[in-house]
Parts: sequence; C-alpha cells; structure tokens
Amino acid sequence: MPAIFHIENYQTSLRRDRNEWLLMLQIPLAITMLLVLILVH
Repeated sequence: MPAIFHIENYQTSLRRDRNEWLLMLQIPLAITMLLVLILVH
C-alpha cells in the first residue's frame, strides 16, 4: 500500500468520522436548546 494513498484514506476517514460526530452532537444540542427555551418561559 503506498504511503500517499494511506494518508489520503486516513484523512477521508477522519473527515467522515467528524461529520458523524457533528450529527451525533446536533441532536443533544437541539434537545438542550428546547429544554432551555421551555425553562426560560
């Protein structure tokens, strides 16, 4: 396996993991925002 291909594959996998983490973080953030809005009112 060439080193360049390995580095590119590693970067794409990191990017995909980061996108999945952002999607996973958006759900609790939305829930906490709704709870804060409900508690404020």
